[in-house]
Order: sequence, then C-alpha cells, then structure tokens
Amino acid sequence: MISKFKNKKGNVVLDVMMVLIVIFVFALISIFGGYIFENLNDEVQADEDFNTLTKTTMSGVQSSYNASFDGVIVFGLILLWIMAIVASFMIDSHPAFFIISLILLVFVLIAAGVLSNVYEDLSADPELEGTFASFSMTTFIMTHLVEFLVVVIVTVSISLYAKSRFS
Repeated sequence: MISKFKNKKGNVVLDVMMVLIVIFVFALISIFGGYIFENLNDEVQADEDFNTLTKTTMSGVQSSYNASFDGVIVFGLILLWIMAIVASFMIDSHPAFFIISLILLVFVLIAAGVLSNVYEDLSADPELEGTFASFSMTTFIMTHLVEFLVVVIVTVSISLYAKSRFS
C-alpha cells in the first residue's frame, strides 16, 4: 500500500486549501439549511391544520438539526485535518518544495481571512443572526479560521517534510 504513494508528490497547499473550502462550503450549506428549517418550523407552528404532536416534533427536529450539524462541522474539520496529516505522511516530497509551499500558503491564509470576513458579514445580517447564533461552534471556527489553518498548515508541513526517510 505504501508503494502506491512513493511516486506521488506532496502538496501541503492543496491539502490545506481542500480543508478550507470543504469546511467553509459545508458550514454555509448547514447554516442556510438551518435558516430554511427555522422558517419551515415557523410556518408549521403558525398553521392551525397541524396538531400539537406534529408541532412539537417539528420543533424538536429543528432544534436538533442545528445542534447536530454544528457538531458535524467540528467533526468534519478534525477528520479532514487527520486525513491531510495521514496523506502527507504517506507521500514522499523533497524539502526544497517547503519554501515554495510557504509562499503559496500565504495566499491560502489570505483567502482564509477573506472567507472568515465573508462569514462574519453574513452572520451580521439581522435576518440570519438567530440561525448563526444557534451554530456557536461553527461560528467560533469560522471567525478564527486563519488560526485553525495555521495549526493545520504546521502539522501537515511537519508530517510532509520532517519525516525520516525509509527507503
């Protein structure tokens, strides 16, 4: 299995970019899904045709959606981070690429800052504030995205470039 990765070249920039994009997109999809679910729940609660059991069930499902997907985003970040470390460890790379990677990672960190600012701007929207507030762990991760990515970059770089060579 390890021999499959011997001819591959490591790319810490693509690994970190993948983590950044997946977490950002999944966070936005989850939050907008929660917003739609909240509006749907409001409609069900206001409708006289639904009985009390239906309204209670819908309210419970709506609140568990937000908590569940908030946890899924944290779990996804940790899982992607571990996968990037393992993939980086399995791939041989030359240390000369470390300098190039560092230069390119500056652009990734700038992109992370921009995405974090976009998230904060969306969370400041009065219509979406309640939904963003119910995703507290996601909001913490997204507002500190640059710091999280620095940790991911350091650990993936260590895994990629600092391993001993077993020929």
